[in-house]
Amino acid sequence: MEDDIYKILKSVDNVFEGWYKEDVTETHVTFFIYKQTPDDFSNCDYESTVSTVQVDVWGTNIDEVKSTETTVKGLLKDNDYLWIESNRSFETDTKLYHYTNRFSFIS
Repeated sequence: MEDDIYKILKSVDNVFEGWYKEDVTETHVTFFIYKQTPDDFSNCDYESTVSTVQVDVWGTNIDEVKSTETTVKGLLKDNDYLWIESNRSFETDTKLYHYTNRFSFIS
C-alpha cells in the first residue's frame, strides 16, 4: 500500500513515509497506515481489508500548506481513497502548520 501512495503522490514534492521531518525546511507530506481492519466476511474468513491512512502536510508557509493539502486530497480521492476526517493546527513547538487528513481504502 505504501508503494501505491508514493505512486499516487509522485507529482507532489517531499513525500515521506512516517512522521514529520525535522531536517526538511520546506513544505512536506508524510503518511502512515493508521489502521487495517478485515471486512466482508464469508466462510469464516474476510474477503477485503479496510485501511485507514493518515496524511499530514507540514510547513511554515500557510499558503503552500493549503495548496499542497488540496492537491494531495484530490489525488487520493481520484484514486478511490475515501476522505473521512481532517484537522488543522499550528504546532507551537516546531513552528509548523500541520494539516492532517485521514482516508479509508478498501482492498
